[in-house]
Amino acid sequence: MSVRVLHVMQRHTLGGASRSLLSLASHPSSMVEARHVIASLVDPDPQAVDAARARGIDVVAAPDERTLTAEIDAADLVQIHYWNTPELLEFMRDTGRPMRTVVWCHVAGDAAPHVVTPDLVRWGDVFVACCQYTASLPLFRENLDLAARCVTIIGTADLDRVRSVRQEPHMGFNVGYIGTVDFAKMEPRYVAMHAAINVPVLRCLVYGGGDAFRAIAAEAARLGVADRFELGGYAHDIGRVIARLDVFGYPLAAGSFAATELVLQEVMYAGVPPVIFRRGGAQCMVEHERTGLVVDTDAEYVAAIERLHAHPAERERLGRAAAADARRQFDPERSAIALRHLYAGLLARPKRIHRWPEPRHTGAALFVDALGGLHPEFAASLGAETPDTALAADEVIRRASATLTTPAGGGVLHYRRRYPSDPYLRLWAGLIFLETGRAALAAAEFHALRLPGPAGWRASWYLAQAALAAGSPTLARQALDAVIHAAPGFQAARDRLSTVFGERA
Repeated sequence: MSVRVLHVMQRHTLGGASRSLLSLASHPSSMVEARHVIASLVDPDPQAVDAARARGIDVVAAPDERTLTAEIDAADLVQIHYWNTPELLEFMRDTGRPMRTVVWCHVAGDAAPHVVTPDLVRWGDVFVACCQYTASLPLFRENLDLAARCVTIIGTADLDRVRSVRQEPHMGFNVGYIGTVDFAKMEPRYVAMHAAINVPVLRCLVYGGGDAFRAIAAEAARLGVADRFELGGYAHDIGRVIARLDVFGYPLAAGSFAATELVLQEVMYAGVPPVIFRRGGAQCMVEHERTGLVVDTDAEYVAAIERLHAHPAERERLGRAAAADARRQFDPERSAIALRHLYAGLLARPKRIHRWPEPRHTGAALFVDALGGLHPEFAASLGAETPDTALAADEVIRRASATLTTPAGGGVLHYRRRYPSDPYLRLWAGLIFLETGRAALAAAEFHALRLPGPAGWRASWYLAQAALAAGSPTLARQALDAVIHAAPGFQAARDRLSTVFGERA
Protein backbone atom coordinates (compact mmCIF):
# COMPACT_ATOMS: atom_id res chain seq x y z
CA MET A 1 0.00 0.00 0.00
CA SER A 2 1.36 3.41 -0.99
CA VAL A 3 0.69 6.13 1.60
CA ARG A 4 1.33 9.85 1.21
CA VAL A 5 2.15 11.76 4.40
CA LEU A 6 2.18 15.56 4.35
CA HIS A 7 4.28 17.07 7.15
CA VAL A 8 3.28 20.67 7.91
CA MET A 9 5.81 22.76 9.82
CA GLN A 10 6.38 26.45 10.27
CA ARG A 11 9.90 26.26 8.82
CA HIS A 12 11.98 23.30 7.71
CA THR A 13 15.48 23.68 9.20
CA LEU A 14 18.50 21.57 10.08
CA GLY A 15 17.42 21.15 13.70
CA GLY A 16 14.65 20.14 16.04
CA ALA A 17 11.51 18.67 14.54
CA SER A 18 12.97 18.64 11.02
CA ARG A 19 15.99 16.55 11.97
CA SER A 20 13.85 14.14 13.97
CA LEU A 21 11.50 13.77 11.02
CA LEU A 22 14.36 12.99 8.63
CA SER A 23 15.67 10.39 11.05
CA LEU A 24 12.34 8.59 11.47
CA ALA A 25 10.86 8.94 7.98
CA SER A 26 13.90 7.32 6.38
CA HIS A 27 14.40 4.62 9.03
CA PRO A 28 14.16 1.01 7.75
CA SER A 29 11.40 0.26 10.28
CA SER A 30 9.18 3.10 9.09
CA MET A 31 6.54 2.72 6.39
CA VAL A 32 8.78 1.87 3.44
CA GLU A 33 5.98 2.43 0.94
CA ALA A 34 5.13 5.86 2.34
CA ARG A 35 5.98 9.00 0.46
CA HIS A 36 6.77 11.86 2.80
CA VAL A 37 6.35 15.49 1.74
CA ILE A 38 7.24 18.54 3.87
CA ALA A 39 5.22 21.74 3.57
CA SER A 40 7.38 24.50 5.02
CA LEU A 41 4.95 27.39 5.60
CA VAL A 42 7.77 29.93 5.37
CA ASP A 43 10.90 29.68 3.26
CA PRO A 44 12.97 26.69 4.46
CA ASP A 45 16.70 26.49 5.06
CA PRO A 46 18.20 25.53 1.67
CA GLN A 47 20.61 23.08 3.30
CA ALA A 48 17.70 21.44 5.09
CA VAL A 49 15.91 21.08 1.75
CA ASP A 50 18.98 19.32 0.34
CA ALA A 51 19.13 17.03 3.38
CA ALA A 52 15.47 16.07 2.97
CA ARG A 53 15.73 15.42 -0.76
CA ALA A 54 18.83 13.29 -0.20
CA ARG A 55 16.54 11.00 1.80
CA GLY A 56 13.80 10.98 -0.80
CA ILE A 57 11.60 13.55 0.95
CA ASP A 58 10.14 16.38 -1.14
CA VAL A 59 9.88 19.91 0.28
CA VAL A 60 7.19 22.40 -0.76
CA ALA A 61 8.56 25.84 0.10
CA ALA A 62 6.22 28.58 1.35
CA PRO A 63 3.20 27.24 -0.54
CA ASP A 64 0.38 29.55 -1.54
CA GLU A 65 -3.18 28.62 -0.57
CA ARG A 66 -3.90 26.79 -3.82
CA THR A 67 -0.72 24.69 -3.64
CA LEU A 68 -1.22 23.87 0.02
CA THR A 69 -4.83 22.84 -0.57
CA ALA A 70 -3.75 20.52 -3.37
CA GLU A 71 -1.12 18.92 -1.11
CA ILE A 72 -3.68 18.41 1.67
CA ASP A 73 -6.18 16.81 -0.71
CA ALA A 74 -3.51 14.47 -2.10
CA ALA A 75 -2.31 13.35 1.33
CA ASP A 76 -3.56 10.28 3.15
CA LEU A 77 -2.27 11.73 6.44
CA VAL A 78 -1.39 15.26 7.51
CA GLN A 79 1.10 15.55 10.35
CA ILE A 80 1.43 18.92 12.10
CA HIS A 81 4.82 19.47 13.73
CA TYR A 82 3.69 21.83 16.45
CA TRP A 83 5.26 24.61 18.35
CA ASN A 84 3.59 27.96 18.90
CA THR A 85 3.96 30.03 15.76
CA PRO A 86 1.29 32.21 14.14
CA GLU A 87 1.82 30.46 10.80
CA LEU A 88 0.95 27.03 12.19
CA LEU A 89 -2.00 28.32 14.18
CA GLU A 90 -3.35 30.06 11.09
CA PHE A 91 -3.09 26.78 9.19
CA MET A 92 -4.94 24.86 11.90
CA ARG A 93 -7.68 27.49 12.28
CA ASP A 94 -8.25 28.27 8.62
CA THR A 95 -7.77 25.01 6.71
CA GLY A 96 -11.25 23.67 6.13
CA ARG A 97 -10.28 20.59 4.12
CA PRO A 98 -11.04 16.98 5.14
CA MET A 99 -7.91 15.39 6.65
CA ARG A 100 -6.62 12.62 8.86
CA THR A 101 -4.38 14.51 11.25
CA VAL A 102 -1.59 13.92 13.71
CA VAL A 103 -0.45 16.80 15.91
CA TRP A 104 3.10 15.98 16.97
CA CYS A 105 4.06 18.40 19.73
CA HIS A 106 7.77 19.30 19.83
CA VAL A 107 7.70 21.45 22.97
CA ALA A 108 7.44 20.67 26.67
CA GLY A 109 4.08 22.42 26.72
CA ASP A 110 3.98 23.99 30.17
CA ALA A 111 5.75 27.30 29.62
CA ALA A 112 4.66 30.30 27.57
CA PRO A 113 4.63 30.92 24.74
CA HIS A 114 4.72 27.19 23.94
CA VAL A 115 1.69 25.87 25.82
CA VAL A 116 -0.29 22.69 25.21
CA THR A 117 -3.94 23.72 25.48
CA PRO A 118 -7.10 21.57 25.48
CA ASP A 119 -8.14 23.05 22.13
CA LEU A 120 -4.83 22.02 20.60
CA VAL A 121 -5.16 18.44 21.87
CA ARG A 122 -8.74 18.13 20.64
CA TRP A 123 -8.08 19.59 17.20
CA GLY A 124 -6.34 16.58 15.65
CA ASP A 125 -7.29 12.93 15.42
CA VAL A 126 -4.31 12.07 17.61
CA PHE A 127 -2.03 14.24 19.75
CA VAL A 128 1.55 12.96 20.00
CA ALA A 129 3.81 14.02 22.85
CA CYS A 130 7.46 13.82 21.82
CA CYS A 131 8.63 13.14 25.39
CA GLN A 132 7.27 11.69 28.59
CA TYR A 133 7.44 15.08 30.30
CA THR A 134 4.74 16.46 28.00
CA ALA A 135 2.59 13.35 28.35
CA SER A 136 2.70 13.81 32.14
CA LEU A 137 1.43 17.40 32.18
CA PRO A 138 -1.45 18.10 34.60
CA LEU A 139 -3.60 18.70 31.53
CA PHE A 140 -3.50 14.95 30.81
CA ARG A 141 -3.41 13.72 34.41
CA GLU A 142 -6.59 15.63 35.26
CA ASN A 143 -8.65 15.06 32.09
CA LEU A 144 -9.28 11.50 30.93
CA ASP A 145 -10.74 12.66 27.61
CA LEU A 146 -7.54 14.51 26.74
CA ALA A 147 -5.34 11.69 28.03
CA ALA A 148 -7.15 9.23 25.74
CA ARG A 149 -6.21 11.36 22.72
CA CYS A 150 -2.51 11.49 23.63
CA VAL A 151 0.22 9.00 22.78
CA THR A 152 3.96 9.32 23.36
CA ILE A 153 6.47 8.81 20.57
CA ILE A 154 9.96 9.98 21.38
CA GLY A 155 11.41 12.42 18.88
CA THR A 156 14.87 11.05 18.14
CA ALA A 157 18.08 12.47 16.76
CA ASP A 158 19.97 11.34 13.70
CA LEU A 159 22.43 9.27 15.71
CA ASP A 160 24.43 8.37 12.62
CA ARG A 161 26.02 11.81 13.00
CA VAL A 162 27.75 10.73 16.22
CA ARG A 163 28.02 6.96 15.84
CA SER A 164 31.80 7.01 15.30
CA VAL A 165 32.69 9.87 17.67
CA ARG A 166 35.69 9.18 19.91
CA GLN A 167 37.15 11.64 22.37
CA GLU A 168 40.17 13.48 21.00
CA PRO A 169 43.15 14.38 23.22
CA HIS A 170 43.24 18.07 24.07
CA MET A 171 44.73 20.54 26.50
CA GLY A 172 42.71 21.79 29.46
CA PHE A 173 39.14 20.98 30.42
CA ASN A 174 36.40 21.54 27.84
CA VAL A 175 32.78 22.22 28.74
CA GLY A 176 30.54 22.45 25.70
CA TYR A 177 27.19 23.98 24.81
CA ILE A 178 25.68 23.06 21.43
CA GLY A 179 22.24 24.33 20.50
CA THR A 180 20.28 27.54 20.12
CA VAL A 181 22.50 30.40 21.27
CA ASP A 182 19.70 32.62 22.46
CA PHE A 183 18.72 33.59 25.99
CA ALA A 184 15.19 32.41 25.34
CA LYS A 185 16.74 28.92 25.31
CA MET A 186 19.97 29.07 27.31
CA GLU A 187 20.26 30.38 30.86
CA PRO A 188 20.80 34.19 30.70
CA ARG A 189 23.47 33.88 33.44
CA TYR A 190 25.44 31.43 31.30
CA VAL A 191 28.61 33.55 31.13
CA ALA A 192 28.59 34.49 34.83
CA MET A 193 28.21 30.85 35.87
CA HIS A 194 31.15 29.75 33.74
CA ALA A 195 33.23 32.68 34.93
CA ALA A 196 32.73 31.39 38.49
CA ILE A 197 34.02 27.86 37.78
CA ASN A 198 37.34 27.25 39.54
CA VAL A 199 39.02 24.92 37.06
CA PRO A 200 42.46 25.55 35.54
CA VAL A 201 42.61 25.95 31.75
CA LEU A 202 38.81 25.86 31.41
CA ARG A 203 37.45 26.21 27.89
CA CYS A 204 33.77 26.84 27.16
CA LEU A 205 32.90 25.77 23.62
CA VAL A 206 29.69 27.42 22.42
CA TYR A 207 28.31 26.26 19.06
CA GLY A 208 24.93 26.72 17.39
CA GLY A 209 22.68 29.16 15.63
CA GLY A 210 21.31 32.21 17.39
CA ASP A 211 21.75 35.88 18.17
CA ALA A 212 23.45 35.81 21.58
CA PHE A 213 27.08 35.35 20.49
CA ARG A 214 27.82 39.08 20.63
CA ALA A 215 26.23 39.40 24.08
CA ILE A 216 28.22 36.41 25.35
CA ALA A 217 31.47 37.87 24.04
CA ALA A 218 30.74 41.26 25.60
CA GLU A 219 29.82 39.77 28.99
CA ALA A 220 32.90 37.51 28.97
CA ALA A 221 35.11 40.53 28.25
CA ARG A 222 33.43 42.54 31.01
CA LEU A 223 34.09 39.73 33.51
CA GLY A 224 37.68 39.29 32.34
CA VAL A 225 37.20 35.71 31.09
CA ALA A 226 37.09 36.20 27.32
CA ASP A 227 39.91 33.70 26.89
CA ARG A 228 37.70 30.94 28.32
CA PHE A 229 35.12 31.11 25.52
CA GLU A 230 35.30 29.61 22.05
CA LEU A 231 32.32 30.97 20.11
CA GLY A 232 32.14 28.78 17.04
CA GLY A 233 28.81 29.44 15.36
CA TYR A 234 26.70 26.72 13.79
CA ALA A 235 28.41 23.29 13.77
CA HIS A 236 27.61 21.33 10.63
CA ASP A 237 29.92 18.54 11.82
CA ILE A 238 28.66 18.16 15.36
CA GLY A 239 30.82 15.07 15.94
CA ARG A 240 34.04 17.09 15.74
CA VAL A 241 32.82 19.39 18.52
CA ILE A 242 31.57 16.57 20.75
CA ALA A 243 34.89 14.73 20.36
CA ARG A 244 36.63 17.65 22.13
CA LEU A 245 34.29 17.75 25.15
CA ASP A 246 34.91 16.53 28.68
CA VAL A 247 31.46 17.62 29.92
CA PHE A 248 28.32 18.85 28.21
CA GLY A 249 27.12 21.90 30.13
CA TYR A 250 23.53 22.47 29.08
CA PRO A 251 21.88 24.97 31.46
CA LEU A 252 18.57 25.85 29.83
CA ALA A 253 16.60 28.96 30.73
CA ALA A 254 13.70 28.87 33.15
CA GLY A 255 10.57 28.60 31.04
CA SER A 256 12.45 26.98 28.19
CA PHE A 257 10.30 24.92 25.83
CA ALA A 258 12.91 22.11 25.92
CA ALA A 259 11.40 18.72 25.11
CA THR A 260 13.42 15.84 23.63
CA GLU A 261 16.54 17.96 23.02
CA LEU A 262 18.21 16.12 20.15
CA VAL A 263 21.67 17.45 20.90
CA LEU A 264 21.43 16.07 24.43
CA GLN A 265 20.62 12.68 22.94
CA GLU A 266 23.66 12.93 20.68
CA VAL A 267 26.20 13.90 23.34
CA MET A 268 24.92 11.19 25.68
CA TYR A 269 25.14 8.65 22.86
CA ALA A 270 28.76 9.74 22.34
CA GLY A 271 29.53 9.13 26.03
CA VAL A 272 29.88 12.73 27.21
CA PRO A 273 28.35 13.24 30.69
CA PRO A 274 25.82 16.13 30.81
CA VAL A 275 25.15 18.68 33.53
CA ILE A 276 21.67 20.19 33.21
CA PHE A 277 19.13 22.20 35.17
CA ARG A 278 15.95 20.51 36.39
CA ARG A 279 13.84 22.25 33.74
CA GLY A 280 11.50 21.17 30.97
CA GLY A 281 11.69 17.89 29.14
CA ALA A 282 15.47 17.67 29.44
CA GLN A 283 15.20 16.66 33.10
CA CYS A 284 13.48 13.41 32.07
CA MET A 285 16.40 12.50 29.82
CA VAL A 286 19.16 12.50 32.45
CA GLU A 287 19.13 10.41 35.63
CA HIS A 288 20.97 12.27 38.37
CA GLU A 289 24.18 10.58 39.54
CA ARG A 290 23.76 7.76 37.00
CA THR A 291 23.81 9.24 33.47
CA GLY A 292 24.74 12.83 34.38
CA LEU A 293 24.15 15.50 36.98
CA VAL A 294 20.88 17.42 37.42
CA VAL A 295 21.06 20.67 39.39
CA ASP A 296 18.71 23.37 40.63
CA THR A 297 20.84 26.47 41.17
CA ASP A 298 23.76 28.37 39.64
CA ALA A 299 25.98 27.38 42.57
CA GLU A 300 25.09 23.69 42.11
CA TYR A 301 25.89 23.94 38.41
CA VAL A 302 29.31 25.44 39.12
CA ALA A 303 30.01 22.79 41.78
CA ALA A 304 28.96 19.99 39.40
CA ILE A 305 31.43 21.10 36.72
CA GLU A 306 34.21 21.41 39.31
CA ARG A 307 33.33 17.97 40.69
CA LEU A 308 33.56 16.28 37.30
CA HIS A 309 36.88 17.96 36.64
CA ALA A 310 38.26 16.74 39.95
CA HIS A 311 37.01 13.16 39.51
CA PRO A 312 37.78 11.82 36.03
CA ALA A 313 36.75 8.28 37.01
CA GLU A 314 33.26 9.51 37.89
CA ARG A 315 33.17 11.43 34.64
CA GLU A 316 33.97 8.24 32.76
CA ARG A 317 31.36 6.23 34.71
CA LEU A 318 28.63 8.74 33.98
CA GLY A 319 29.63 8.92 30.32
CA ARG A 320 29.45 5.13 29.88
CA ALA A 321 26.03 5.00 31.52
CA ALA A 322 24.81 7.93 29.42
CA ALA A 323 25.87 6.17 26.21
CA ALA A 324 24.16 2.91 27.20
CA ASP A 325 20.98 4.73 28.21
CA ALA A 326 20.89 6.78 25.00
CA ARG A 327 21.12 3.62 22.91
CA ARG A 328 18.10 2.24 24.73
CA GLN A 329 16.00 5.36 25.38
CA PHE A 330 16.53 7.13 22.07
CA ASP A 331 16.65 4.19 19.67
CA PRO A 332 15.04 5.56 16.50
CA GLU A 333 13.75 2.10 15.58
CA ARG A 334 11.33 2.12 18.52
CA SER A 335 9.91 5.49 17.50
CA ALA A 336 9.75 4.53 13.81
CA ILE A 337 7.77 1.38 14.61
CA ALA A 338 5.43 3.33 16.92
CA LEU A 339 4.85 5.91 14.18
CA ARG A 340 4.12 3.18 11.66
CA HIS A 341 1.47 1.65 13.92
CA LEU A 342 -0.04 5.09 14.56
CA TYR A 343 -0.33 5.73 10.83
CA ALA A 344 -1.91 2.33 10.24
CA GLY A 345 -4.60 3.02 12.84
CA LEU A 346 -5.40 6.45 11.40
CA LEU A 347 -5.71 5.14 7.85
CA ALA A 348 -8.68 3.07 9.00
CA ARG A 349 -10.54 6.29 9.85
CA PRO A 350 -12.32 8.55 7.36
CA LYS A 351 -11.01 12.01 6.61
CA ARG A 352 -12.88 14.82 8.38
CA ILE A 353 -12.84 18.58 8.62
CA HIS A 354 -11.06 19.85 11.73
CA ARG A 355 -12.38 23.08 13.16
CA TRP A 356 -11.09 25.27 15.96
CA PRO A 357 -13.76 25.98 18.61
CA GLU A 358 -13.87 29.70 17.84
CA PRO A 359 -13.59 31.75 14.64
CA ARG A 360 -10.34 33.38 13.60
CA HIS A 361 -9.12 36.13 15.94
CA THR A 362 -6.93 39.16 15.52
CA GLY A 363 -3.22 38.53 15.81
CA ALA A 364 -3.10 39.74 19.42
CA ALA A 365 -6.06 37.59 20.44
CA LEU A 366 -4.49 34.60 18.68
CA PHE A 367 -1.34 35.12 20.75
CA VAL A 368 -3.34 35.40 23.97
CA ASP A 369 -5.24 32.18 23.19
CA ALA A 370 -2.01 30.33 22.46
CA LEU A 371 -0.78 31.15 25.99
CA GLY A 372 -3.52 28.94 27.42
CA GLY A 373 -4.29 31.23 30.35
CA LEU A 374 -0.66 31.75 31.33
CA HIS A 375 0.56 35.35 31.57
CA PRO A 376 -2.88 36.92 31.96
CA GLU A 377 -1.36 40.39 31.67
CA PHE A 378 -1.70 40.16 27.89
CA ALA A 379 -5.42 39.47 28.09
CA ALA A 380 -5.75 42.26 30.67
CA SER A 381 -3.92 44.71 28.42
CA LEU A 382 -6.10 43.70 25.49
CA GLY A 383 -9.35 44.22 27.35
CA ALA A 384 -8.46 46.96 29.85
CA GLU A 385 -11.27 49.43 30.60
CA THR A 386 -9.56 51.70 33.13
CA PRO A 387 -6.18 53.47 33.11
CA ASP A 388 -5.00 51.66 36.24
CA THR A 389 -5.83 48.23 34.81
CA ALA A 390 -4.17 49.04 31.50
CA LEU A 391 -0.98 50.46 32.99
CA ALA A 392 -0.62 47.64 35.50
CA ALA A 393 -0.86 45.02 32.75
CA ASP A 394 1.45 46.94 30.44
CA GLU A 395 4.06 47.27 33.18
CA VAL A 396 4.25 43.48 33.52
CA ILE A 397 4.51 43.09 29.74
CA ARG A 398 7.42 45.56 29.66
CA ARG A 399 9.41 43.21 31.86
CA ALA A 400 8.51 40.04 29.94
CA SER A 401 11.15 37.32 29.73
CA ALA A 402 13.18 36.55 26.62
CA THR A 403 11.08 33.45 25.98
CA LEU A 404 7.98 35.63 25.61
CA THR A 405 9.59 38.32 23.50
CA THR A 406 11.69 36.30 21.06
CA PRO A 407 11.33 37.39 17.42
CA ALA A 408 11.53 33.84 16.06
CA GLY A 409 10.03 31.36 18.50
CA GLY A 410 6.38 32.23 18.99
CA GLY A 411 6.96 35.31 21.12
CA VAL A 412 5.43 38.78 20.92
CA LEU A 413 7.89 40.02 18.31
CA HIS A 414 7.24 36.98 16.12
CA TYR A 415 3.51 37.69 16.14
CA ARG A 416 4.21 41.41 15.63
CA ARG A 417 6.16 40.57 12.47
CA ARG A 418 3.37 38.31 11.22
CA TYR A 419 0.62 40.88 11.92
CA PRO A 420 2.30 44.26 11.32
CA SER A 421 -0.95 46.23 11.55
CA ASP A 422 -2.27 44.72 14.78
CA PRO A 423 -2.40 47.64 17.26
CA TYR A 424 -1.95 45.62 20.43
CA LEU A 425 0.99 43.63 19.08
CA ARG A 426 2.57 46.96 18.15
CA LEU A 427 1.83 48.26 21.66
CA TRP A 428 3.47 45.23 23.28
CA ALA A 429 6.45 45.34 20.93
CA GLY A 430 6.92 49.01 21.75
CA LEU A 431 6.85 48.28 25.49
CA ILE A 432 9.48 45.57 25.05
CA PHE A 433 11.69 47.86 22.94
CA LEU A 434 11.35 50.62 25.55
CA GLU A 435 12.32 48.33 28.42
CA THR A 436 15.34 46.91 26.56
CA GLY A 437 16.83 50.27 25.66
CA ARG A 438 15.69 50.50 22.05
CA ALA A 439 13.92 53.83 22.49
CA ALA A 440 13.91 54.85 18.82
CA LEU A 441 12.23 51.59 17.81
CA ALA A 442 9.74 51.99 20.65
CA ALA A 443 8.94 55.55 19.58
CA ALA A 444 8.36 54.40 16.01
CA GLU A 445 5.87 51.77 17.20
CA PHE A 446 3.98 54.16 19.47
CA HIS A 447 3.95 56.99 16.92
CA ALA A 448 2.24 54.76 14.34
CA LEU A 449 -0.09 53.18 16.87
CA ARG A 450 -3.84 53.73 16.83
CA LEU A 451 -5.45 51.86 19.71
CA PRO A 452 -9.21 51.42 19.47
CA GLY A 453 -11.69 52.67 22.03
CA PRO A 454 -11.20 54.72 25.19
CA ALA A 455 -7.71 53.33 25.84
CA GLY A 456 -6.24 55.07 22.79
CA TRP A 457 -4.35 57.56 25.00
CA ARG A 458 -1.88 54.78 25.93
CA ALA A 459 -0.07 55.17 22.60
CA SER A 460 0.67 58.83 23.37
CA TRP A 461 1.55 58.05 27.00
CA TYR A 462 4.24 55.58 25.99
CA LEU A 463 5.35 57.69 23.03
CA ALA A 464 6.18 60.47 25.51
CA GLN A 465 8.39 58.11 27.49
CA ALA A 466 10.10 56.71 24.40
CA ALA A 467 10.66 60.18 22.95
CA LEU A 468 12.30 61.37 26.17
CA ALA A 469 14.54 58.30 26.23
CA ALA A 470 15.46 58.91 22.58
CA GLY A 471 16.30 62.57 23.25
CA SER A 472 13.24 64.20 21.64
CA PRO A 473 11.63 66.42 24.34
CA THR A 474 9.46 68.32 21.87
CA LEU A 475 7.82 65.11 20.67
CA ALA A 476 7.47 63.99 24.30
CA ARG A 477 5.61 67.16 25.26
CA GLN A 478 3.31 66.88 22.26
CA ALA A 479 2.53 63.29 23.21
CA LEU A 480 1.76 64.22 26.84
CA ASP A 481 -0.50 67.05 25.69
CA ALA A 482 -2.37 64.47 23.57
CA VAL A 483 -2.79 62.23 26.63
CA ILE A 484 -4.27 65.06 28.69
CA HIS A 485 -6.60 65.99 25.85
CA ALA A 486 -7.80 62.39 25.42
CA ALA A 487 -7.96 61.54 29.13
CA PRO A 488 -8.29 64.81 31.08
CA GLY A 489 -8.78 62.95 34.34
CA PHE A 490 -5.48 61.07 34.03
CA GLN A 491 -3.48 62.84 36.74
CA ALA A 492 -0.30 60.87 36.08
CA ALA A 493 0.10 62.57 32.70
CA ARG A 494 -0.26 66.02 34.30
CA ASP A 495 2.26 65.13 37.01
CA ARG A 496 4.75 63.84 34.45
CA LEU A 497 4.38 66.98 32.32
CA SER A 498 5.10 69.14 35.37
CA THR A 499 8.04 67.02 36.50
CA VAL A 500 9.74 66.76 33.13
CA PHE A 501 9.23 70.30 31.87
CA GLY A 502 8.91 72.25 35.09
CA GLU A 503 5.55 73.65 34.07
CA ARG A 504 2.08 73.78 35.53
CA ALA A 505 0.10 71.08 33.69
